[in-house]
Amino acid sequence: MTQGRAVYLDQQVGGAMSVPTVLTLPWVADQSVGPISEAAKR
Repeated sequence: MTQGRAVYLDQQVGGAMSVPTVLTLPWVADQSVGPISEAAKR
């Protein structure tokens, strides 16, 4: 049974996560927290 909790993030987010820096971490968090939070509510 699937519950729809998989989150697929944009390729730009994946690229930014592969080289974490002081500048990319806040941006990745802004892009990721919302979709992950919504998936967790399901």
